[in-house]
Amino acid sequence: MTAGPGAPGFYESVGFAYDHDVETRFGPALRMHRAVPAGGGAPPCGTGELAFRLIVDADLPMLHRWLNEPGVVRWWEGDDVSWEAVARDYVRDGTAEHWIACRGGAGVGWIQCWAVADEPDECGPWIGLGIDRTAAGIDYLVGDPADRGRGVGSAMIRAFVDDVVFGLHPQWSQACAAPYEANVASWRALEKAGLRFVGTVDGKEGPCRLMAAGREERPTASPGGG
Repeated sequence: MTAGPGAPGFYESVGFAYDHDVETRFGPALRMHRAVPAGGGAPPCGTGELAFRLIVDADLPMLHRWLNEPGVVRWWEGDDVSWEAVARDYVRDGTAEHWIACRGGAGVGWIQCWAVADEPDECGPWIGLGIDRTAAGIDYLVGDPADRGRGVGSAMIRAFVDDVVFGLHPQWSQACAAPYEANVASWRALEKAGLRFVGTVDGKEGPCRLMAAGREERPTASPGGG
């Protein structure tokens, strides 16, 4: 079994070369907004209390801890959250951008965005309910249980949709998420962040509440492009 982060050769053993991946996968626009750990580099993306930076190798222990917290595991559909899986699936999956939400320089949550067009199996029913083929999907978590129920999640989602989904991706026309209907705290956070209910779709373990916000609905979002 592979040793955890901090052990010699761990990141190499799971095929992790983050900076190279950022350069080749995300392009100039995202490189301009990439932040690095303390010591220099470009500033995080964000204009308010919360800022966002693309995940780096030093974040993996924190993310692994968050993903194994019982309040997160409950809604994670049995996904593998071992050391190896976190390094593989939350950094090098090739289709999604993984970001850390920061407040006062400290990580408070994880949030990702991805093109709906890249996930036809999951998102076919979304399009059937009127979601654009040029939409983005988001997934998210608030890391510290003490921060939940205090508005951190809704603030994180609101800022991420405006600053990252629409702010860095002119091709995306909507931001969407489909938490489980039973996960009331999650979809209420989406409501507070300005996403509206679109319809119900099937998830692996029950019905999900599909929610979306259009670029034109966001007063701070820049107009879309080609």
